[in-house]
Amino acid sequence: MSRPHFAALLLVVFTLLSPPQAAAQPYSALYVFGDSLSDTGNISAIQFAAGSPLTLPADPYYQGRFSDGPVYAELVAAGLGLAPLLPSVHMFGAPASGSNYAVGGARSAYNLPLLQSGIPQPIVDASSIAGEVGAYISGLGGAAADSDALYIFFGGSDDMLDAVATLASGGSLSDALSQLNAAAASLISSIDALIASGVQHLLVMNVPDIGKLPSVLAADAAVAGFSALVSQLTQSLNSALWNHLNAVSGIDLMRFDTFALLDEIVATPSAYGLTNITDSCYLGDFLGIYNPANPSACSTPSQYLLFDTEHPSSGVHAILAAQVLATVLPVAEPSEFPLLALGLLCLAIFCQQRRITVCPGHGSPRLPSALRRHAQTA
Repeated sequence: MSRPHFAALLLVVFTLLSPPQAAAQPYSALYVFGDSLSDTGNISAIQFAAGSPLTLPADPYYQGRFSDGPVYAELVAAGLGLAPLLPSVHMFGAPASGSNYAVGGARSAYNLPLLQSGIPQPIVDASSIAGEVGAYISGLGGAAADSDALYIFFGGSDDMLDAVATLASGGSLSDALSQLNAAAASLISSIDALIASGVQHLLVMNVPDIGKLPSVLAADAAVAGFSALVSQLTQSLNSALWNHLNAVSGIDLMRFDTFALLDEIVATPSAYGLTNITDSCYLGDFLGIYNPANPSACSTPSQYLLFDTEHPSSGVHAILAAQVLATVLPVAEPSEFPLLALGLLCLAIFCQQRRITVCPGHGSPRLPSALRRHAQTA
């Protein structure tokens, strides 16, 4: 892209995301706990530091992300006017270097890809969602968590995929339910640990509708009703989380229904600027293994629902970021949603095209003033 085009794109970004006048930041920092949907480079750093011959995700994935561009979490940080959301790389006994603890492959209590790749067990243990939360709390050294920061907890998707794999390999429904019950208990324990550490502003995101993944829908041809069963199991996991949160009080607890958002996007893709919800932009995998049916990524990844068979495109991450921001900040007018989503998508595309490792931090674009909120403790 030529420089004039980049200049024009930046102008659009700052016009859409900048407030008419300066406003105070609603949160002091952003901390994230989760899996590959939120990882901004932790799993790549872990594998590299551990001397693994395979560093994932490989090209054409974007700089340690499991997508073709920046993921929702770093777009949220930019939209809040915060510093770039850096990976924590907290697994080697050193203090965290960033505030994003999410690790690709993280299940509630273990990390399957790292476990299978021969990474030492202590590192594997610290790379689960429970391990991420434990590492953060340990790093506090007995002090309380930053009560002015925003904390995002987004886990359980990989646990759900493991349950799907159990069913697909001939396992029983009872086996899958046992896996999900254990996952729910572990996720709830991690949430409770964060709250006990002093977290005051917590956003919990539930698991997206795994039954809507094209790979799961395709299984209906062999097993009638399989995708519907997977959707029901996902809802059961989400219900366990939500029911527990109903008893939480004394903090600013926010919920985000990722399950409903994915269903809405699939039902009306054109309303979100998507042109393909049935195919993956890239049919290789995150190890960079060549696939002759699709040797390279498609030319318009942001218009696809999925970049690969499981992970959303940069376009969907921009949509998700816009909705998350609208959850943690008040929205005066619903008409601002399209502008916010467009601004975040432009920011994602700019970072990707320029091969920028992180999106703008100091002096980064902020949301329109109508979308700002100073969260109050409940």
